[in-house]
Amino acid sequence: MISDKHLQWLEDRGISAERAVLSGLSTDNGAIKFPFLEDGVEVSAKYRGPQKKFWQTQGGKRTFW
Repeated sequence: MISDKHLQWLEDRGISAERAVLSGLSTDNGAIKFPFLEDGVEVSAKYRGPQKKFWQTQGGKRTFW
């Protein structure tokens, strides 16, 4: 589930709500979560929080998004 605040942020950047949902984006602990999937299984995730704070899943597999 993506919060309305994050949907608006994405749409302001030209990313539609439909594309965000199809890509698996979600809101997690106040940040946008970008999951990295292989064969439909999440192997890692990156997050973007307030004030452009970024972090990723510790020990996650390195792969392309």
